[in-house]
Amino acid sequence: MPLIEDALSALSDLRAAFQRDQQVGCHVFLFANQGRAPRDRWQRVSMDRTLSDRFVDAASLSIAHIQEAALDENGLLEFDFDAMASGSVGVVALDTTPQLAGWLGEVPVEDWPVIFSADPNFVERARFFCSRYSFDDGRELKTFRGKRGIQIILERGNRLAAMFRQDSDELRPVDSSVITFDQNIDFFEWDGFIFIANLAAFESITNIREITAAKAHEAIDAIAGRFELGDVAGLKAQLSDRTKLAKKLAAAVQHGLLDDIDGSRLIARIEERQFAVRCRPSGDGFALDMNLESRIEVEQFVNLMTDVYLHSPVTRREWKAITKTPA
Repeated sequence: MPLIEDALSALSDLRAAFQRDQQVGCHVFLFANQGRAPRDRWQRVSMDRTLSDRFVDAASLSIAHIQEAALDENGLLEFDFDAMASGSVGVVALDTTPQLAGWLGEVPVEDWPVIFSADPNFVERARFFCSRYSFDDGRELKTFRGKRGIQIILERGNRLAAMFRQDSDELRPVDSSVITFDQNIDFFEWDGFIFIANLAAFESITNIREITAAKAHEAIDAIAGRFELGDVAGLKAQLSDRTKLAKKLAAAVQHGLLDDIDGSRLIARIEERQFAVRCRPSGDGFALDMNLESRIEVEQFVNLMTDVYLHSPVTRREWKAITKTPA
């Protein structure tokens, strides 16, 4: 697959960039839900070159681990709105998701004027932190880690008495509170791709849920072009409130499943499964009837449209397909 091949090449290039460049710049930004203006939501963490170098070393190590995982069989997979295989690394091409690219563009630049002042209230509201790495050739890497990777240590009236330095094996006094960062990476942006190591964090931090809803609505419009659906707006509203179902339909759009749905086979399948949702001939086409107040019928409709039930020709057993990788 061209996407996977290009993404693997980008990963190799990134690892080589860390090994080649001697002075990689690093700036860290905290994001918290506070106010409407960007200046109220982003704060820059001020740090000296020594600490910046430690961030760079930690990022290089994390990227190496992610690349090694991606090189395994099925280790790197195209991002699936429905679900990702456990342990795999997902990849998204940014030119296919302009909304996501726009979200990434909101990360501040190096001279962001709002400096983090070790405020525990801000950390309490924080959702994630982003590390922006600048390489000698002008390219940038953005890594993201969720809230669980941020900790502020406060003692004695917002002052920490001492901190233990592992590199010198001794306690050193410090004059202010200390903030620590877990250097594992949940997802990162590089060379036109997003690589996802932690799907849950990726979904909760980014605007991918809005994109999922938009894709689900796109699916409904496509189905309505072939089947009579009745209250299309009401069906879209139902899916906007049910993320799991919206993800299934978004994945159906991604995999091109909707074009292969046949009305006659759909009727036979409904009768076989004894579903409450109905499909019937209507003029030259077909109509789908469902009660939008019934959560079960809406879920049955989505499952029918998204190939949730798959039949094994070998064992003749039927399965619920959680993820789909074309054979």
